[in-house]
Amino acid sequence: MINKNLYQKLLPYLFKLDPEFAHHNFLLMASLIEKAISMGIRSGSPYEKNSLQVSTLNFKNRVGLAAGMDKNASYIDTLSWLGFGFIEVGTVTPKPQPGNKKPRLFRLPHDKALINSMGFNNDGLNTFVNNLKKSKWVKQKKGLIGINLGMNFDTDLNNAHLDYETGLDATYKYADYIVINISSPNTKGLRKLQENIFLKKLLASLKKKQKQLLAKYSFHRPIFIKISPDINHEFLEETLELIKTYEIEGVIATNTTIKKENILEKKYSNQQGGLSGAPLLLKSNQILSQIKKYLPSEVILIGSGGIMSGIDASEKIIKGADVIQLYSGLIFSGPDLVPECIKMIDNNLSSKILNYQKI
Repeated sequence: MINKNLYQKLLPYLFKLDPEFAHHNFLLMASLIEKAISMGIRSGSPYEKNSLQVSTLNFKNRVGLAAGMDKNASYIDTLSWLGFGFIEVGTVTPKPQPGNKKPRLFRLPHDKALINSMGFNNDGLNTFVNNLKKSKWVKQKKGLIGINLGMNFDTDLNNAHLDYETGLDATYKYADYIVINISSPNTKGLRKLQENIFLKKLLASLKKKQKQLLAKYSFHRPIFIKISPDINHEFLEETLELIKTYEIEGVIATNTTIKKENILEKKYSNQQGGLSGAPLLLKSNQILSQIKKYLPSEVILIGSGGIMSGIDASEKIIKGADVIQLYSGLIFSGPDLVPECIKMIDNNLSSKILNYQKI
């Protein structure tokens, strides 16, 4: 693992590279090193601290990787060496698609933030599933694997449920949990799926498919919904009511935000795309707190958005998250952020600062 001080010294050089180029090639290089060291035999293992058993899910620690880092499930085994308790891959769509026009990924170093307008660029379900089949983390069940599903950009909203059904059907047997991404701001019209008229149809369709797959495989895989931080109070309550009605097992709070009025780097204020990183923390935590108050305790809450330190991770748990996810924080703080978050959550739980136990 790269030492935090060394990573911070490398950061100015990495930041001179195009963000998307740096992302892809850094993962590719790390993958080659991982294969050489492990000889292709094994994956990394999660740090085992404050494990959490909720329903069918056994989180070996409470820190996971958010979707978006590994869109095609190509680098699961490489990323596993960072010690995550769970890894979420995707977003994957039924058909391959190139995503939005480049440039579509921007760094805001002064804000410790990213703006992305990627547009669900991925190689499609066939490639994605083949990569899952090859993963030692998945085959050896080292930790949990989450799969984040989206719809193709040219799918009519009235048929969106069919794309998600296709994804659920193809990935069910490999996943520990499955996420329905209806909150990315980078696919035209996608966030309309959070509206009552579309969401009812989508959730009813997916729960029916989930029951069919349970009968087929004789094991249950929970479905999660990923929520936007920009959703207004009225829509949020309607969404949460439907989550209860259709017995959706988990919620991820939150995705990226389109609101950029408070960023320091004003030249990006009108840049299209979702903002992640430090500026998202407060907004994301507010949504998380509202969800915690509204939903029953058996619904699993994953806190995501704006975690740049162990203190931020602990705050998510205090606000009601069962577990948390990292992404942008890894870019700015480096791989040591994973054990830092695990340690801080562990210290707080051990000292009863966080009086939190899932029932």
